[in-house]
Formats: sequence, structure tokens, C-alpha cells
Amino acid sequence: MPRKANEIAKLSNAFSTGNGGANFERRIQTVFVLALLIDGFSPVLRLPVQRIDFQAKHLGYDTDDLVVTAVHSHGSAKLLCQIKHDLSITTGNSIFQEVFTAAWNDFCKADFNRSVDKIALITGFIAKESIRALRYIHEQAMAALSAESYMDRIKQARFTSAATREKFEVIQSCLTKANNNSPVSDEDMWKFCRCFELVVFDIDYENSVNRILAESLIRCKSTQPAELVWSRLVD
Repeated sequence: MPRKANEIAKLSNAFSTGNGGANFERRIQTVFVLALLIDGFSPVLRLPVQRIDFQAKHLGYDTDDLVVTAVHSHGSAKLLCQIKHDLSITTGNSIFQEVFTAAWNDFCKADFNRSVDKIALITGFIAKESIRALRYIHEQAMAALSAESYMDRIKQARFTSAATREKFEVIQSCLTKANNNSPVSDEDMWKFCRCFELVVFDIDYENSVNRILAESLIRCKSTQPAELVWSRLVD
């Protein structure tokens, strides 16, 4: 049976705690709520969504804007999300430092499973060069079989561009500060970059691709106009 529009809206309000943040954060929350309601899959984890927690600092997470719990054949996995509408990847950017400090803190906790759990920076606006760099850094970490192999890939010009190496050094600098100003080992850099991903959502505008897809999901599950349900979810 399709869920009624007011049922979806009530569920969204029940999941949202705290002040709700800006429109972008609420819209991202709405997309994940829809995934939960339709038994959909989580981005990054690519597993069925089982539970969503918003503003999860009280649960012990530093990356606390959104925590997604998903299920797999051997148990569960978590996706810890920090949502920032726009961001600059530079050593002097305090917000970027804040994101990576929170991510490092969670990565180092005993209950973070480095084999299956992930940490995501969710943004709307970020420079294309930064998108390419962050994705490449993660992809090379996934492809490498060891920390030594990974660092070789990053350091060698034939594998990694100067612009990407610069972003990698920014991340290293941020993690060093987060690690009480102690250098992070190559092993931990490799494992951290395997766990950390960038997710870009185009959802600000009425005709954005992600927004249209979200409204399409609503249309499949509700007898009410998708635009009306969407507005109720994000207001």
C-alpha cells in the first residue's frame, strides 16, 4: 500500500531532531528518509537502509549530521555523514578542518569498523578540481593492496597529478592537527582514505537531477502530488 503524504511527513519530522539546519541539510535528510521508507539502498554503503539518526552527537558520533545504519549478510554497517552546502579544501579553511577532525575522531573509535563502516562528506557546491582529487584519493586507496603501494601511487607523478597531491597534503595536515599534532602513519592514512568518501548532491534547484529523482520516488509511493509531498518534507 502506498504511504499517504501526511504519513511520510510525520516520519520525516520524527527523524529530524535539533533545529533542522539549512534547507540543503533538510533536503539531504529527506532523500535518506525516502530511502528508508521505500526499503531503498544507502549511497556509499550500497546496502538496504535500516535506520537513520539525525544530529547524532548524543549517540557518541562526532560526524553527527546524519548516521545511516544499513544491513548486510553478516551484520550491519554505518555511514557517518557531515553535510556542508559548500566547502573549500585548503589548510586555512576552518570548516574543512572541523570536518576532518570529526571524521578522524570517529575513525579512531573502538566501535568504528574500518572494514565496512564509512564516513561521507556530503556537499552541494565544491570545485571540480576538488571533486576529482577527493574521488581519486579514495579510489586509489581502494585499489591499493597496502599502505606502501598507496603512498607510492600518491607520490608518483605518473599516477597522481600535482593538484591532487596538493589536496592529499591538505588532508594529511588536517589529520595531523586532529591527531594532537602528531603525524598520521601511512597505514592509517591508507585506511582512513578507504573509509572517507565525497558525495555531491545536486538538490538545491527545482529542476535539479537529484531532486527530480527524489520526487519520482515520492510519486511511486504516494497518491498526493510529488511536489506537494516534497515541500511538506523539507519545510
